[in-house]
Amino acid sequence: MHDGPVWLFAPANAARKVQGALSSDADVVVLDLEDAVLPGDKLAARAAIAEAVAVGRRGLIFVRVNACETPLCLGDIEAAVAAGADGVMLPKAESQAHADCVNWALAQLEAKHDRPKPSMLVPLVETARGVADLASVKWGPRVRRVAFGSVDFAVDLALSGPLAAPALAHAQHSLVMASRLAGLEPPIDGVTLDARNAETCLQDSALARGIGFGGKLAIHPAQIAPIQQAFRPTAEELAWAREISDAFDIAKATNSGAVLVRGRLVDLPVVLQAQRLLRQAA
Repeated sequence: MHDGPVWLFAPANAARKVQGALSSDADVVVLDLEDAVLPGDKLAARAAIAEAVAVGRRGLIFVRVNACETPLCLGDIEAAVAAGADGVMLPKAESQAHADCVNWALAQLEAKHDRPKPSMLVPLVETARGVADLASVKWGPRVRRVAFGSVDFAVDLALSGPLAAPALAHAQHSLVMASRLAGLEPPIDGVTLDARNAETCLQDSALARGIGFGGKLAIHPAQIAPIQQAFRPTAEELAWAREISDAFDIAKATNSGAVLVRGRLVDLPVVLQAQRLLRQAA
């Protein structure tokens, strides 16, 4: 199975919310042991992971564990592996030490629990250091993409109010660029905190797609449809992509590397963009 644009969080100790998330159309459900769970409820939330994963679903199930620096991290990772979750989301991910420690722990625990398939790993980048150093960290084959923890990033930089937007936008662009430099797939954008405002979520998601993100974190099922809509190629985009692809096929037959379509020059970079849209639709 492959991930998709909608990554929906659900507190692992909130049975009703977990059930709703698992039965939703989200591409990935992230059972949360970190920010959405109070300190006194951490162990109970960890114990609930196995039952939630056993329910199963069409899409993937990840577990957001507590950060490497906490005494909870290793136990959280073991709970995720033992339950058979598809992957782990690591918060406050920012260094080679984090990559080495978590990859080692996953390998050891997979062997202990006879997991034949390696767990996936999604680093949640939510600090200035994490954004700055992403391209230099060797995360290994478990990592296909990273996610942006925009709320914690704002806290790390003491951002607040409307003037925070440019700094957050700079971090978003940096994360997309760093992911590309690291050979990763497009990252997953942070949450929209206005949980029930579909229009705001749609606007944020469309902006994220335009910047180069491949999906978005969600905190409420009401955000699933707006995110899906924003990351789905429109009918107009697909019609353009098919026209470009067909015209270029004809040009290649005459040994030409470029062609005019509706008066505009089309060469290989434009064709690659069109082909990407067609793959997304498929």
